[in-house]
Amino acid sequence: MTPTKPTHSISPGPVRVVLADDHRMVLSGLRHLLGMRPDFTILAEAQGTAELLELGELVLADVVLLDLNLPVPAGDPPSAELPGLKVLPRLRQLTPARIVVLSMHDESAVVLRALQLGASGFVTKSSPGDRLFEAIDAVLHGATYVDPAILGVTAAPAPSPSTGTVDPLREKAGDELSRQEREVGQLLLAGLTQKAISHRLGVSPQTTHTYKRRLKEKLDARTDVDLLRKLPAALGMEG
Repeated sequence: MTPTKPTHSISPGPVRVVLADDHRMVLSGLRHLLGMRPDFTILAEAQGTAELLELGELVLADVVLLDLNLPVPAGDPPSAELPGLKVLPRLRQLTPARIVVLSMHDESAVVLRALQLGASGFVTKSSPGDRLFEAIDAVLHGATYVDPAILGVTAAPAPSPSTGTVDPLREKAGDELSRQEREVGQLLLAGLTQKAISHRLGVSPQTTHTYKRRLKEKLDARTDVDLLRKLPAALGMEG
């Protein structure tokens, strides 16, 4: 039987946070940063995936700040996926908290994968502290937050309102995609890098880059993350 995910409403008191990072200096910096705000309290800390998943405080947390490079137990089989990404589905089962990834990784495929696996927000470690508070506030209000530094814009874009109708421009763009562009788009959504896509399709990296550039032009995508957000609809993958 599938375990029931714990649920609770956000407490009227301070925002309850669990920190997960393998670097003591990062944890110390986060404690100092969050300690500057009386409306935040740190429930627990973890420096590895096993330690994180064993925290009883997860059921009480409002937010989990998750690094993607957490150490895994010595006996775990090797995996190509970042440890933080690998642990996300299980973490989502154990806590009702919103999960904000705080990472040095800013590759679009990593960001999209984290959001697909259940993260509510993604912030780079190079961003200013105010960005982290901005992300936490957004996810606690039900929004998905991606660091503007990743998006390449001055503010995280708000989701478009759902009208229940098909956007004719997007539909037209999808119809105009060539077979090769569709293949590249599908592989980008699967999280493959341009080098891996080139190897899979048996084409040069420059050819893959050209297909990706054409996808951006046809879908009016300014950044890699913007492209990944628009591809599912253009490829007919949204229900």
